[in-house]
Amino acid sequence: MKYIKSGVPYQLMVDCVNIPYQRWEKSIEDRTSRRRYHSQPIDREEREALENSVRELRKEFPLSRVVIKQRGFSEISKKIIGSKGPVTGASSYAIIIGRNLEDEYKSTIQSGVVGEGLILEATHLGLNTCWMGAFFDMKKVSSEVEMEDEEEVIAITPLGEAKDSPPITEKLVRAAIGSHRRKPLLELCGADFFSKAQNWMKTSVELARLTPSTMNRQPWRFDVEGDKLILRSAIKTRKYGVYPYLDCGIALLHLLVGAGVEGVEVEVEYGEAPVVAFLRER
Repeated sequence: MKYIKSGVPYQLMVDCVNIPYQRWEKSIEDRTSRRRYHSQPIDREEREALENSVRELRKEFPLSRVVIKQRGFSEISKKIIGSKGPVTGASSYAIIIGRNLEDEYKSTIQSGVVGEGLILEATHLGLNTCWMGAFFDMKKVSSEVEMEDEEEVIAITPLGEAKDSPPITEKLVRAAIGSHRRKPLLELCGADFFSKAQNWMKTSVELARLTPSTMNRQPWRFDVEGDKLILRSAIKTRKYGVYPYLDCGIALLHLLVGAGVEGVEVEVEYGEAPVVAFLRER
């Protein structure tokens, strides 16, 4: 990947060969948020596999990093409540950190990309996860890791084996907020999207439609302009303390996986809010 200066935004030459798109495509389809866990921590091999995966992504998205803790979730879980109900029982967890030295907007987007890469790799390894971008004790979690200047905790996720059957309370909360309901593509893309989109764009938005988001708000929207696929947010403000651009960063990784599935290398150019990124075949 190469950075190309281009005024206010800058481009990323993303080599999809470095993204394990084949296995992450399956992870996108298999992943679901789980909130009740067995207490067994992840093992050293699993931790190393996750760290290696994040290390590769950070070569292209350096404004975010992840710290994995094999134990300690129970000590912080009393004040951690996910948007769909309590998250309990896990030992291991990951802290997703944004580096705001250059640009908080890009940092939040990149935290979505890097954090979702961790979660998709965890899914591939048979581990369960749950994006948690709010409702936790920020100071307590921040104290668990040595923070650099202008860094902040963006989100966390438990890592481990979920209990076989979700409790009735979790099922009721999922049903109440529609955590499995997805907006139709016509609402996300517009009526003329598929008449203008290239094949890789169609595959990409199908995978991006499966992106998890805070309270299932699904803020991402897609359009085609010439040879560019445009990702933007329909929401501009925080909800439960979480920027919609974190959700859109997660969607951006799904778009990249879709391009890789189609054998396409893309250029990614950041936009200015509410436009998140422009993607174009290289």
